[in-house]
Amino acid sequence: MAVRAIGFAFSDAVEPIDIFDDTISDSTRTKVEPFLKKVRELDDTLATISFTGQVIDQSVVDDVATKTQAITEATLAEMVGQKIGRDQYKVESLFWPHLYAEEWSEMLKEFDNFFVIAEIPDMVNNCWLKVKMYPGDRTAEPWMVSEETGLPIGIVYCYPFTVGIDLESTSWADIATISEMGMAKEYFKVGDQKTIKVNGVSYPVRIIGFDHDTLTSGGKAGITFQMVNCLDTTYNMESSNINTNGWVNSRMRTTHLRTTIWGQMETDLKNVIKTVNKLASAGNQSTTIQTAQDTLFLLSEVEIFGKVTHSKEGEGSQYEFYKAGNSTVKTVGGTASHWWERSPNGSNATYFCGVRSDGTAGNAIASNSYGVAFGFCI
Repeated sequence: MAVRAIGFAFSDAVEPIDIFDDTISDSTRTKVEPFLKKVRELDDTLATISFTGQVIDQSVVDDVATKTQAITEATLAEMVGQKIGRDQYKVESLFWPHLYAEEWSEMLKEFDNFFVIAEIPDMVNNCWLKVKMYPGDRTAEPWMVSEETGLPIGIVYCYPFTVGIDLESTSWADIATISEMGMAKEYFKVGDQKTIKVNGVSYPVRIIGFDHDTLTSGGKAGITFQMVNCLDTTYNMESSNINTNGWVNSRMRTTHLRTTIWGQMETDLKNVIKTVNKLASAGNQSTTIQTAQDTLFLLSEVEIFGKVTHSKEGEGSQYEFYKAGNSTVKTVGGTASHWWERSPNGSNATYFCGVRSDGTAGNAIASNSYGVAFGFCI
C-alpha cells in the first residue's frame, strides 16, 4: 500500500477521484470512509517529503509506517466485514486478499457452519489438525508463514462457496460455483449422488462425468448428472410409430422434457442448469447428425455403451461412469425396466434406441411408454 502511494506521489498527473456514486449505499459509504480517511492522511504525509537528493530519516519512515498500519487496520475492520456480508449473497469470483491470521480466525468463529473436512493448519486453534474447516482454509494460499511453527500468519484467496460434508449436503448454487471455477474434481467424484425433486417426488441423481459436455455458450460444462433410476411416470418418444423427427423434434424432447418435466422441477436446481449441445441422428436411417441445445436430455447409445449397436455414429462419447463398467440397469417404481435413449434406430424409421431391463442395448417402437432417466449439466 505504501509503495503504491509513493508511486502516486511522484506524479502530479494523478487526479483525485470520487469512488462514490448513486449505486453506493449509505452503509457501504460509512464503512469505506475510515479507510479513505487513512489513505488521505498517508497521501498528505508523502506530499510533504522531498525525495530528490534527500536522505529520509527514521522519523519519516516511522510516520509512513504508522499511517500504513492504520490503513491496514481500517481495511480489516471495515472492508472485510463488508465483503463477508456480500459473500452471504454468493458474489461470484469474490476473494479476500491479505488477511491476518488472527482476523481469519475470528471470521471462522463467526461462520463456523461453513465447513469441509481437511487436514490443514487449523487457524482457529493455531495447530495442525484434521478438522472441519471453512473451505477458504483448505484452498487459500499462505501470505506469511511463521518460521517457528510453519503455520500461516496471513492468508490470501479464500473462495466464495461452501462445501458440505458430501455432495448431498452442498447446495446447487455452491455446486454451480465450484463447477464454474473448474474445481469440481477437487471436491466430488464420479458416482457421487444428490437428491432432486420432480413433481414433489424425490429421486437421486449421480455425477456421470466431468468436463464432458460442450456448453452452447462455449467451453465445457463442469459436471454432468443423470438420474440413478427412472421417473415413476413413463413416457413415449412419439405419439405415433416414427423416428423421422429425430431427437431434435421428437415429442420426448419438445413436450415431455422441455415442458412437462422441466415445469415439475425445483427452482434452485433449474437456476443453475446449463444449456449444452447434444448430438443425434436426424432419424429415418439418416447419417446426418443434428445438434440440439438442451437443458434436460436423454443419453445416446454410445454415451452409455461406448459403441454403436442400433444407432448411427457421431452421437457423442461414453461418459466416465459407464466407461468404468458400472451397471446400466434402471428401475421404474422399483422394478427393472426398459429406459429410453435419444438415439433414433439407424436401420428403420419407427424405433428409438433404449436400454433393456437386463441392461443390454435395445430398441423399441417410438409410441411405447418406457422409463425416462434424464441428464443435465451444471
